[in-house]
Amino acid sequence: MHMLFGLGGAVVIIGALFKILHLEIGPITGGLVLGLGLGTEALIFTVAALNTGEIKEEHNDLL
Repeated sequence: MHMLFGLGGAVVIIGALFKILHLEIGPITGGLVLGLGLGTEALIFTVAALNTGEIKEEHNDLL
């Protein structure tokens, strides 16, 4: 999950760089890359919010 956060963030930063510098590589524009990155981040945050995981109970048997 941490790797997905990092990859999504990296795509957003690259998209912002493309937008700021007005770079285009064929059909790949800043708007496209930024949109893909933000969409990826939105999906990751949605999955993280819905992922409740297991509730672990700790038992201290110190008697």
